[in-house]
Amino acid sequence: MELTHDERVAIVSVGTALYVSFLVITTIAVLNMINTYKHRGPISYYPKEEFLNKEYLASIAWLKTYFGDTPPYQRQMAIISEGDWLFLMRTQSTNIIDSGFNYYFETKAQYQMLCDQLYDRNPKDLFVQHDPGWGWTDYLRECAYKRYTFVENIGYLDRWERN
Repeated sequence: MELTHDERVAIVSVGTALYVSFLVITTIAVLNMINTYKHRGPISYYPKEEFLNKEYLASIAWLKTYFGDTPPYQRQMAIISEGDWLFLMRTQSTNIIDSGFNYYFETKAQYQMLCDQLYDRNPKDLFVQHDPGWGWTDYLRECAYKRYTFVENIGYLDRWERN
């Protein structure tokens, strides 16, 4: 079956209209993204400093001083906090204990795993979230009492030093 001239013209016209519509929509979307980027800046996966409270900012500033000239991502610390990711990202450091997502720890066995890692990896300093209402920290503090001594509060975190 062969198309007539009018049918071919209609098909080309519809195809051209669809293509032009696609180009217009794509151009608008790209211009909108560029405009958004100009006004908001690059996308950030963690909160900007103006959204953090003074305790977080004090802890981050202290940790940056603590690490001094150590190159980024060669910095290691033992931190137990529901916001550990924030401190690790802001200080460009890594956690030497497996306490990520500890907000979801529910069993004594999970807490005991952290205690065992503290004993095995033996970090000089331990940073624990300073929040008396955070129930599981009581167990970890009990674990820490055996090998660590409370030294100071630095904003959102307590610093413990190995005996």
